[in-house]
Amino acid sequence: MKRKLFPVAALARELGLPSEKISRDNDNQLVYCYDRFQETLPAAESKAFAAAHSGWTKKWGWRDARTPAWKKE
Repeated sequence: MKRKLFPVAALARELGLPSEKISRDNDNQLVYCYDRFQETLPAAESKAFAAAHSGWTKKWGWRDARTPAWKKE
């Protein structure tokens, strides 16, 4: 199930969401999936996923893999 959640959330982020609350909920879902994948994927897949995730988060203006731009430190 989690493998399907990330692409859906990433696509939603790319297409834009109708409200700030929904956008933040979506970003939190992306972080949740990222964390779970880092815990459960085999090392090679985890590394490849982290690299792809890094590309997306840079595009979205996140401070790092787990911190959306809107989130206070």
